[in-house]
Amino acid sequence: IKGADLSIDVGILQYSRTFDVGGKSAGLVVVAPFGEVKGSAVLQGPLGNNTIIRNTSSSGLGDVSLVGVLGLVGSPALTRQQYAQYVPGFSLGAMLWATAPTGEYDGDKLINLGTNRWAFRVGTPLGWTFGGTYLSPKLTTLEFVPSVTFYTDNTDPFRANRVTQSELYRIEAHLTHNFTRAVWGSLDL
Repeated sequence: IKGADLSIDVGILQYSRTFDVGGKSAGLVVVAPFGEVKGSAVLQGPLGNNTIIRNTSSSGLGDVSLVGVLGLVGSPALTRQQYAQYVPGFSLGAMLWATAPTGEYDGDKLINLGTNRWAFRVGTPLGWTFGGTYLSPKLTTLEFVPSVTFYTDNTDPFRANRVTQSELYRIEAHLTHNFTRAVWGSLDL
């Protein structure tokens, strides 16, 4: 929001679980953000006049996400002993991410923690691993996650009838390197 003066304090509770699906590694993640956003903004009206909105806030639970990932190639389900000895290479997976409109939302407020709409993200995580096993002190990984997010409409937005958003195409990238068994670094895009 242009001209907004906001203070945002948000935390995240996350539950992650990996499991075996037909010999392939799979994962399930539940993400629950919570917190508070507060502040003020100056909005320009349709006739050029300004409306000052002061001391607006939203607090509580944000929109909860459920993420599922399934390894399709190069991602076998492993025991602890197998994991310690496994030498990974190329991997390809499938990801489905759904965000539900569970967050604190009031259509009469400019600022909300929730979005009052569903979001669905689909992607194909790709990875290349170099330098030995997952426990190698010199392991390097290169990962890409191309994805697209689709949004439903917000039918109760602030001072409007409906807000729509086109699909969002994105590529997430990570380059990690282990410098020792206890120290690693990452470049992310």
